[in-house]
Amino acid sequence: MATVRPALRNEILRELDNTVFGKDLFELTIQQEDFLVKIDYLPKKQFSYLLKKLDEPVGNRYYFSTIEAPGQWMLEAEEFQHENFANARNRINQWARRIQEDYSAIKPGFEDLEELRRKIISDYDASSYSDGEQFTSQEKMEQDSRLDEIEKKLESFYKDKEADRNQINIMKDQIRKLKEAIDVLDKRTWMLAAANRILNIFKEVKTAVNEVQELTQDIGNLLPDLPDQKSR
Repeated sequence: MATVRPALRNEILRELDNTVFGKDLFELTIQQEDFLVKIDYLPKKQFSYLLKKLDEPVGNRYYFSTIEAPGQWMLEAEEFQHENFANARNRINQWARRIQEDYSAIKPGFEDLEELRRKIISDYDASSYSDGEQFTSQEKMEQDSRLDEIEKKLESFYKDKEADRNQINIMKDQIRKLKEAIDVLDKRTWMLAAANRILNIFKEVKTAVNEVQELTQDIGNLLPDLPDQKSR
């Protein structure tokens, strides 16, 4: 049985965390009897990535394969062969990007959310906070209260759309991590992370346009000091 480097798990989790979904929407399993890496996309279990080493070497070289859903042209799983582990492992970003592309293709109503995401990112360096400026105790309490309200609203949306308990728990866990991050991150970094995370959570819910518009107002309330956010 092949031995996978222990550090590989953390490397892949960091890579997944850099996607629009964040690592908490994926389940990562390393080195089982019949595969080396397996990733399941939790909101849609039919989307998965599997990396395994082929049983028989060719000459002195072992080859690898990945089974990816969605594939390059099919929603169903497609299998690809690779000459080395690095090439196979590097497919993870392409696989996750295809999931994002499929969401964009079937949910045109989310254009407002993506426009808001672009606006927040572009305003990131334009905010008035100095480098390293931290939240005061009062500001932490205010942001915590705002996150509580957003969590209640998101949970209501999930239930309306008949989401399973696992999806709701993932959402609550991400909100909890944002609350904990208030004590660690400076203001500008936290605000950017909070907006990005909440937009990602919200995109997992199949919502009507008026609900999308309502959430853009919530984001503006969460980030009141970014340029032009008060008017949203």
